[in-house]
Formats: sequence, C-alpha cells, structure tokens
Amino acid sequence: MYCKYCGEQLFDGQTMCVKCGNKIEEEKVVVDNNAPFSQPAKNVKKGNLKGKSKMLMIVTCAFLGFFGAHNFLMGENKKGIVKIVTSFFGVGVILAIIDLVKIVTDNYICNPDAFI
Repeated sequence: MYCKYCGEQLFDGQTMCVKCGNKIEEEKVVVDNNAPFSQPAKNVKKGNLKGKSKMLMIVTCAFLGFFGAHNFLMGENKKGIVKIVTSFFGVGVILAIIDLVKIVTDNYICNPDAFI
C-alpha cells in the first residue's frame, strides 16, 4: 500500500505516513453479495498529484507544461525529459494540453516509474 498524499510505501498496520505525516485511512471496498452477478466495487484513486496542490499543478502545467515542469514537480523525471526533447518539435505542447485536461478533471495519476 502507498500513501495517497506523497506516494511513500506503507507497511501493514501503519496509521501515519512517516514521510509526509498524514493520517492513513483504510480503504474500504463494498461488496453486495445479494445482487446477481455483482462484482466487488473497485477502489479507484483519482487525482494523485503526489501531495501537490491542484491549483499549483494547473498553473505550472498551463504555463510551463510543454517543458515538463509539472512532471519534474511530481518526480516524473523521465516524462519531463521527454517533454523537453519533444517541445522542439511541437509535441510537448500537445502532451501538456493532455496533462492539463487530466489534472483539471482529476484523472491524472502520478507514476514516477512510468516512461510516458
């Protein structure tokens, strides 16, 4: 399990994140066994910005997103480097617009290990 605020790995039974100090809440999954062919509800985490302010990320992405500044703020260094390189060809702007829409709609999921 990981902290939903900073992404730090947590251990079973841990009630507070050591890195950011936020209280850890247990994620609950509701299952309705009486409904026919029901699937367990999936717990989807939306808007994971590594504990950064949504407004900060919107402003950073809007003005410096084509250089990947918002990616560097969230620790996604590989994505940031790709955006710097692709900004010379105009692709960085398109990727920044896609990220901006995802941040505004709370669909951006920060994954520092992903390439793009």
